Amino acid sequence: MRLPRSLVALVAAPLIAVACAKAEPTSHLAAQDLTPAEGEPFDANHILTLDELTDSSVTGELLRALITYRATEKTNRKNPYGRDSFLATYFSNGLSAIDALLNASEQYRINPLVLLVRAEMAEGLVALDYYPIDAPGRVEYLFRCGCRGPGTCDVALAGFDRQVDCLARQYRIILTDMENNGGVTAGGWAKEREGRTVDGKSVTPADEGTAAMYQFDPRVGALEDGGNRLFWNIWKLYTRAAAYQGPSGQGPTGAWIGDPCTRTEACKAIPGGVCVNNYPGGMCSARCSTSSDCPPREGRESACIDTGSGAYCFTRCNSNVASSCRGGSGEWACCTPPTYPPTFTAENERVTQSVCTPADRTTQTCPK
Repeated sequence: MRLPRSLVALVAAPLIAVACAKAEPTSHLAAQDLTPAEGEPFDANHILTLDELTDSSVTGELLRALITYRATEKTNRKNPYGRDSFLATYFSNGLSAIDALLNASEQYRINPLVLLVRAEMAEGLVALDYYPIDAPGRVEYLFRCGCRGPGTCDVALAGFDRQVDCLARQYRIILTDMENNGGVTAGGWAKEREGRTVDGKSVTPADEGTAAMYQFDPRVGALEDGGNRLFWNIWKLYTRAAAYQGPSGQGPTGAWIGDPCTRTEACKAIPGGVCVNNYPGGMCSARCSTSSDCPPREGRESACIDTGSGAYCFTRCNSNVASSCRGGSGEWACCTPPTYPPTFTAENERVTQSVCTPADRTTQTCPK
């Protein structure tokens, strides 16, 4: 299999190096990372769905649960290692690790959990409880972006935030190539098309997301030497620890009102669920005539809002918490009527709580 065109471009770009298809240093990994996931056998043909790979609705709260321990003991989310990660207090170029992950997710529409799994695979950073002062390159050049070799790294790309941004951009290049080439990656990977990995395994991706994962790293691999087998194992560890249900309705509860979507099937967990595609990233919702029509879920209240082209359920939010709408996405804002029209719900009752709505494209604030 030829080197993917998207990766050739990155290798050729000044001071950009690609971390794909290299052997992960499993000596950095925790025992939990290398313990086979229970209850679900590994299937090399199904690593991630496209909806999972591109889910940018993951919140800072969910990410924080994976890198802190004491603060999340009483929730249904937990740190899988039983201790704080140094990432919980680490800042690079003025950004916390959480903000770095959310920013990259928002800009490139890549699931920040994918980026976090890669950070663990590459250098064991999520399980690490101290900054590796003796080997700072493990953090500052995590994915080797900006490095041509040992001791030849560009300081302009130093920092967890810039490394995560580089990684998310690599995934987005792959997905853009697929969009422009009828669902086929630059290296020939596609849904339901058989391909052969560099470690000699025959794989037929069950979905577009898995095809993209093999374009990024064309190995099945094993727990002891990395590849998609190790990615899948740590992904399962993190999604279960964080109670992540995914955007596609495949989990026990699935996508909910306000979550991003590309098709109505992604919203099937909602009674009467539909995907409203004319909003940034799409929005899972349901038609309504009163707020009582909007189905409840613990921690996810919604209100019935007349949009002028029909009444739909919108997620209620906390206007004092910037990240309460899609992790602080600049395309969405937590707005309180009368700033967000209309002032009234479909049943002519004043909305007393804020709801997540598309933000003004120019100011990234509540529309006027």
